[in-house]
Amino acid sequence: MDAREGLAELAVVVGANVQPGQLVRVSADVVHAELVRAVADAAYRHGASYVEADFSDLRLRRSQVRHARGEVRGVLPAWWEAGLQQLADAGGARIMIYAPTAPGLFDDLDPARVSRAQPPRSSTWRAVEYVVNNTVIPGPNDAWASAIHPDLPQDEALSKLWRQIALACRLDQPDPAAAWRVRFAELRRRAETLTALGLNTVRLVGPGTDLRVGLLETARWDPPTNVNVHGIEHAWNLPSEEVYTVPDPERADGHVRLTRPAVVGERLVEDVELTFAAGRLTGVAGGDGIDTLREFIARDPGMSRLGELALVDGESAVGSVGQTFGMILLDENVAAHIALGFGFPELVDPSMRDRVNDSGDHLDVTVGSDEVAVVGHDRDGREHALIDGGCWQL
Repeated sequence: MDAREGLAELAVVVGANVQPGQLVRVSADVVHAELVRAVADAAYRHGASYVEADFSDLRLRRSQVRHARGEVRGVLPAWWEAGLQQLADAGGARIMIYAPTAPGLFDDLDPARVSRAQPPRSSTWRAVEYVVNNTVIPGPNDAWASAIHPDLPQDEALSKLWRQIALACRLDQPDPAAAWRVRFAELRRRAETLTALGLNTVRLVGPGTDLRVGLLETARWDPPTNVNVHGIEHAWNLPSEEVYTVPDPERADGHVRLTRPAVVGERLVEDVELTFAAGRLTGVAGGDGIDTLREFIARDPGMSRLGELALVDGESAVGSVGQTFGMILLDENVAAHIALGFGFPELVDPSMRDRVNDSGDHLDVTVGSDEVAVVGHDRDGREHALIDGGCWQL
């Protein structure tokens, strides 16, 4: 089984955990057609009743930004949203393939128009993602491979990227599915331990970083897996190495230097520094492309507050690859990260769900490294070392 077939098998068996008789929807860019076919093969082998492909093409958005008259805006058509609802009503599964497919595609265009043209997160999907057993996997392709390995001929760059993805996804293990189940069990224990501590704040301290994040009183920590309403366990992403929780959107103070580029659409923004006061983002500084990031954050008021805090330790298979991928699905699984935008009401008691940050989008950014220490303080003021030198401390 080659890496493409192995990744497809993992997506079906562990990621979405496709069940016999299920309808499966595979969402991907057109460049991922071969991987979509491999996923379909794997899904049918495991009993799927029907597999449909939902293709997109990022170059159509570039055409919109360049040529559409007047103001542009990202749109999710009603028929597309209805399709997601029908998938949920049918008890279906969804596998999303995501990756940079055209790095630099928007670099020469007006950042404000680029930001406004990016579609918002689907409100229908947010309503049904706990019903549909779903996952997201990376999709290696020529453009992405050449962007991160510019010194190699294209075919060699793509081969190297596939090898890296195989390592990040534990496809090098004798039984990758079993290896992920062991890792997820470990992360589940960590999440339970963190929840039992009843943390009030988490502080991250390192070069260019001293950020204190408050947590909502009833917030629990979760592993990167979920058991949906039909009792099917699935993994939100593959690979995924985090335990995560929901912050108090009124309590984030200090500054943080991102340890991986921020990714807005296909644009990488380097050297980003964020400043928070009383939960609100008060400063955004950085290098080339910072205006694109600022425009994206300005889309709605909720984007200036936190919706997620996640911890990742040095045992991450993604981190072991030693590569900045320029793709948040992978880069966020190297070290601790935060997210601007909507949070997860499911992680707090029903009486507090209206306090979780709300927004039309969710932007993950990596803030941790082996040089960033993470400590928690419980509601009695006791300090708990969480991560130090990249090593889990609890």
